[in-house]
Order: sequence, then C-alpha cells, then structure tokens
Amino acid sequence: MKQVDHTAARLGVAMRNARRTTFIPIDVICNLLKITPGELYEYETGVKPIPHDMLQHIVFMSYKMLHVRALDALYRKHQTIFNKLRKNCDVK
Repeated sequence: MKQVDHTAARLGVAMRNARRTTFIPIDVICNLLKITPGELYEYETGVKPIPHDMLQHIVFMSYKMLHVRALDALYRKHQTIFNKLRKNCDVK
C-alpha cells in the first residue's frame, strides 16, 4: 500500500470538492488534464502528488471557470437590462 502525502491529500481533497461542486464529469476533467481516471483518483486521494505544471493548469482552469460563473450570475440577475441594451444596440 502506498503512503499518503498529507499535503498532496489536502490538495487532492480540494480538487475533488471543486470537481463535485461544479458537476463536471470525470471524463471531461481527465480529457482537460490529459490523465486517466485512475490518475485523477490517485491525485484526489493524495496517493500521488499533483505535478506542479498540472497544478498550475488546474488553478488557471478554475480561475477561468469562476469568471464564467460570475458573468453568468450577473447576466441572470440583470437579464432584462442586458436584453434591452442588446435590443437598443442592434443595427438595422
């Protein structure tokens, strides 16, 4: 049995929680990171530390996803205003 690195385990748990919160399927995450589901499991459980370059990629993807979610929430909150602006900006 492999020994668990506690720092890697904390990062892995955070990664798993983020994946579950966003409801992104495992196969999509694996395709984005170019890893197998088994490797994802090892990273999420701390059995295998997440490589630095992959961690940078994950942080960058998360940052982009947060911005997309924030813009979507803003759009939904002010949808009628955006629709009026779009209608006024349409050139005929």
